[in-house]
Amino acid sequence: MTGESYAGYYVPYIADAFITADDPDMPLAGIAINDPIIGDGTNQQMVVQVPYVEYWQNLLYLNDSFIERIRARQDECGYSDYLNTYLTYPPPQLPFPTLTEPSRRNNYSCDQFDSIYEAILEVNPCFNIYHISAWSLE
Repeated sequence: MTGESYAGYYVPYIADAFITADDPDMPLAGIAINDPIIGDGTNQQMVVQVPYVEYWQNLLYLNDSFIERIRARQDECGYSDYLNTYLTYPPPQLPFPTLTEPSRRNNYSCDQFDSIYEAILEVNPCFNIYHISAWSLE
């Protein structure tokens, strides 16, 4: 059984149903999940956006003023604190809190994913989110 993206939510549950079923005609040889969402979307997509941009800036070509704005927003939204507290090694031995989803705030100012993606498309309309080094017009 395979899946990608949001299948990261579903494949494990479906696989568990196969494994725990009393029906021997439902064999499961294995699972594979490519680029999965396996947890909270805010934590998995928003918190890590600025470090991602900083790492790949040599391919993304975003201007300095935009980088400064997203860094400030990272701090304002609590993403920097979350990253520095919970996404460390060794991880803290306590439950990871769930951050407020950007759509549940009064505005979408903490939607780092969409803000950054739109900025990248301004610089490179052919940007391929799955192959970021591809600059082809194909």
